[in-house]
Amino acid sequence: MTTDNRVDTLKLATAITLCLCVVFMLYVSYTPDEISEFVLLNDRLQPMPVRDVMAPPILVRQDRQHLQALPAVQAVTAETSCTPKKNFVFIKVQQETASNTVQRILLRYAYRHNLTVMLPRSGGSFRWLTFTDDFDGLPVKDGNYNVIAHHLRYSEEIKRKMPEDTVYFTILQHPVSHMKSSFHQWRLHKHYNISSKDPVNAFFKDPYLYSINDSATFKTYHPIKNRQAFDLGFNTSWQWGDQHTKAHFKELAKTIRVVLLVERFDESLVMLKRLMCWDTQDILYQPVSNFETNRYTNVTLRHKQEMAFRNWSSIDFALYDYSQKMFNETSKRIGPGFMNEVQYFRRLNSWVYFEGCRGHRGRNFTHFGVEKSRWHDRFESDGALCVAIERSRGIWDAKLGLRQNAEFRKSNEISVPAANITNLGSKTGSISLELKTKKKASKRKRGFLKAGPKQLFDNLLLKEKKKEKKTSKRIKTKEKGRKT
Repeated sequence: MTTDNRVDTLKLATAITLCLCVVFMLYVSYTPDEISEFVLLNDRLQPMPVRDVMAPPILVRQDRQHLQALPAVQAVTAETSCTPKKNFVFIKVQQETASNTVQRILLRYAYRHNLTVMLPRSGGSFRWLTFTDDFDGLPVKDGNYNVIAHHLRYSEEIKRKMPEDTVYFTILQHPVSHMKSSFHQWRLHKHYNISSKDPVNAFFKDPYLYSINDSATFKTYHPIKNRQAFDLGFNTSWQWGDQHTKAHFKELAKTIRVVLLVERFDESLVMLKRLMCWDTQDILYQPVSNFETNRYTNVTLRHKQEMAFRNWSSIDFALYDYSQKMFNETSKRIGPGFMNEVQYFRRLNSWVYFEGCRGHRGRNFTHFGVEKSRWHDRFESDGALCVAIERSRGIWDAKLGLRQNAEFRKSNEISVPAANITNLGSKTGSISLELKTKKKASKRKRGFLKAGPKQLFDNLLLKEKKKEKKTSKRIKTKEKGRKT
């Protein structure tokens, strides 16, 4: 074989190898993984066939045109055998993460279904039943409430404000995790002057010694001693096994239908959905900030210190152990396919937020829909669902407060005094709801009331309408470009 022939053969072999590499790369790029329900093609969401029969085929509307979803492997039907429950009370324990997520889910549901929510006069918590016996909820039309979702200590007095068919539920976190979060939030290492590098374990070497003078500082409740039990109506001075504790526990067991667990959050939401006969889209949430991290998250409580903590905060541990046991039993008898639905919901929730809702954060407009499955009916979203999922508690309070106050004024033909409705905003995006009186609002209140609360809220709606107009203009421009 001559030198020229060898060179030609080498070139041919190299070309064939490159072609095979290109084909392989294209195959890997455009072939979906068997366990993946959703992929992105051409910067748009497209449904892909998968082997898992639980995977929801996604119907995407792009530029107001439907792209037909591939048929499901197996026909499924949604469960529609019960009536959704519209009266409920969420005993929100003092947590800054998962309980806030549940609260936003409930407020979104209440606003969507035009339910009347009991709102505190100021901030995000009631003083009623915790610090005072005077009711500090905002007045509403007919004086009837459907929902309580703000922080409120449990008491039999709540039942007098709510309908008889009200469903009561709460959420608990493992006491050790809750203690670490509270220890960080309250800066207890400074309060107790603990100079150790591991203040948590140092404190629980002898918690009684450190807290001997706490009655003067923490008069109502202690931040880490039976803190969750206090929100459920227990006294922080009680211990598990006391007569008062047993009597109150029996009362709680009769009233509270289900206890959600932070450590099993998705399971808890699916269980709540089945209990309340709600839709899957009602429990979708923002997953990025569900669990809090703090300086003590990775601190391990030694065995001796943990036993001391169990004895010191015995009610919290007893409640959590009992709730975990009941949670396991309920999940077994709640119905067939519970864990399958949990896995499905976990994937769907992640996809809706990170992929389906991605378009509304930028210039790309994505209209997506989820086809009917064995656990829910078909639903679509044009961005409103995505905005609602991300909406903070303060914004929900503002929207609900303005709507309910308008109904109250219309029914009574009077204006509520400004002293009765104060700032309902959160730290992020505060919106004041003080009503304008005949005199102009004071300019000294940080500029929140210069134009009046209604105008402030109207400005928010105006911004949303402007965004919708811009979106529709982009769609029309694209359509004209394609026609030409």
